[in-house]
Amino acid sequence: MRAAADLVAGGYDGSVTVVDADPLAPYDRTVLSTGVLTGAKKVEDAVLDVPDGVELLRGIRAHQLDTANRTVRTNAGDLSYTELVLATGGVAFLPDAWRDMEGMFTVRSLDDAQALREAVGPDSRVAVVGGGVLGMEIATSLVELCSRVEVIEAAGLPLGRVLPAELGRLLRDRAASHGVTLTCGVSVESMDLTAGASRLTLSDGRLVTADVVVVALGNRPATGWLAGSGLTIEDGVVCDGWLRTGAPGVWAAGDLARVRDGGAGSERSEHWTRAGEHGAYIARSILLGEDGPEFSALSYVWTDVLGTRIQVLGTLAADRLVLVRNIADDKQLAVLAATPDGAVCGAAVLGWQRLALSVRRQMNQGVSLDELLSSLPQHRLDESSMSHA
Repeated sequence: MRAAADLVAGGYDGSVTVVDADPLAPYDRTVLSTGVLTGAKKVEDAVLDVPDGVELLRGIRAHQLDTANRTVRTNAGDLSYTELVLATGGVAFLPDAWRDMEGMFTVRSLDDAQALREAVGPDSRVAVVGGGVLGMEIATSLVELCSRVEVIEAAGLPLGRVLPAELGRLLRDRAASHGVTLTCGVSVESMDLTAGASRLTLSDGRLVTADVVVVALGNRPATGWLAGSGLTIEDGVVCDGWLRTGAPGVWAAGDLARVRDGGAGSERSEHWTRAGEHGAYIARSILLGEDGPEFSALSYVWTDVLGTRIQVLGTLAADRLVLVRNIADDKQLAVLAATPDGAVCGAAVLGWQRLALSVRRQMNQGVSLDELLSSLPQHRLDESSMSHA
């Protein structure tokens, strides 16, 4: 939708068509596990605007791509294209043995969120398998509905893919005070349905009984329909730094895109901000009709869990990490990261909105970590708490 909107806004002189297998109007998925699940947001609040000039084909599923003839085959007939943006995203991962089990849920679509909301209530026993961003959002929301929630996370700490250990430990310690039982370092060995309830056997031998089980183990890119297309599929559609797939006029965006970097590596992002940036970048490239700079944007992830806003910017894979606390509010702290030459390259911020805004602005300006620290109000920093990781 971002690519389509920017194309028509930029004066694209061809037709712009969005094909969507979902029969509902396009909607913002980020609120499914939060406001929609709790009921704080109405379904219509999640719906996205479809700009004038964009033709939306709802409930139409693409099942084959013919790049030689520039044709997408769908269950409603063939569609030809000049430029094609592949943005089919991902599907929620669910182990085969757990499929079709009663009381088993994932949250990927609006229908998923509504079905889960209808299935839970006060005192429902809910097991959430997966303590990443989605799993912790779901757990936080279900506690608001007065369900009894246990999160089972195989890693040692929650949000381990996005947070440094210092902040992960803090969230782990806060879970109980927010009504969430958090079990880390164990996995689900097996699951069976007995007397209408699911019994989960954990790797430490413990049994967990739940009325509802929610699986939040990440997604898998929706590439099945691209078999035989000639595109390179490796946990996503492989594309270059300009988001081009190698087939004429075919681009990849969002969860689907595995973007090669300047070296031998590649990356696939599952975050909302990056997907929108991909769409805008592709629209701009199509409108210009020529190659500009490779796609480049500051990585940014945010979520609200366990009563706090979490924001992660850039990369925390750095030689130097510094922990900063706000002495005026012990719930506000951050880990700042710097490259060997001292430049700020990333930050993870808990609850400290003003610091997050400052870090984001100054990272874009290329300031050093020492400059960033010196620019912050010193009376709000607990210097003695700073440490190198």
